[in-house]
Amino acid sequence: TQILNRASTNQGIYGEYLRRLWSALQRDEALGEAFYRVLVNTGPVALSPKQAYALADMGLVNLMGHQVELRCELYRAYFCPLLELECG
Repeated sequence: TQILNRASTNQGIYGEYLRRLWSALQRDEALGEAFYRVLVNTGPVALSPKQAYALADMGLVNLMGHQVELRCELYRAYFCPLLELECG
């Protein structure tokens, strides 16, 4: 239970991995903005091919034709508080 409760925090088992993703998104403003769009939507989102492939290569999204969808809810649980978002 403790592992699951802390999984989406910097102290959790994925903390280092999530911090690296956060750092990469901060270095590329356009990619960060594209990921923001994915986080705030609960369904598929259309992105430029370059952004879609970059986010997919990072493991953040699944490609769905010409759209993407968040790969797992762990990312929403971790990134939304960092961005001060209320994500559904």
